[in-house]
Amino acid sequence: MKRTIKALAAAILLAGCTACGSNRVSGMIDRDVIVPKDGYAEGGLRDSLRTAWFDLTVNNAETAETYGSITPAEGETLLIVNITLVSTFDSDTVMFDTDFQAQWGGEGEEDYRFPVTAYDPSLTEKGMLEEEYVLSPQETVTGNLVFSVPAGYETYSLSFMEYFELFGDESGSDNAGDLFFVYFNV
Repeated sequence: MKRTIKALAAAILLAGCTACGSNRVSGMIDRDVIVPKDGYAEGGLRDSLRTAWFDLTVNNAETAETYGSITPAEGETLLIVNITLVSTFDSDTVMFDTDFQAQWGGEGEEDYRFPVTAYDPSLTEKGMLEEEYVLSPQETVTGNLVFSVPAGYETYSLSFMEYFELFGDESGSDNAGDLFFVYFNV
């Protein structure tokens, strides 16, 4: 159930990053899990956000000059985001690195990136989530997403948008669900 990159980017650009650095939390809290309200939920480090398939937690984030053999382009740094996904779905969920993106700065097309594995799958190092993997029922997966981002920023967010493939939808289009943001400083 590969999500459409273009649609995710458009949705995130529409949502913007106006609350970056904020400690505000939207959505309703359900037993220490943030669930979306009106199609949107946000949290911070170590908050759990409930999507249709899993609970998402950003455990920590940091910047670094290298990660294994991965080095950023000149003028950039690596943003390493450690996440945990806990399956809440009753069947396998195929996950992709492009399900998540990092944002910083403003609302322009240059203010977000997908993990480095989205651009070059051979860049997978120990501890990283792969370009594609399966999240089985009741499974917990923890790993790093590594992004090459412009140097000099301290405030970031990690986003995820639900997409559903509806049965009987002859258009072949995916349908957007809820949008999730986790805000943090490094």
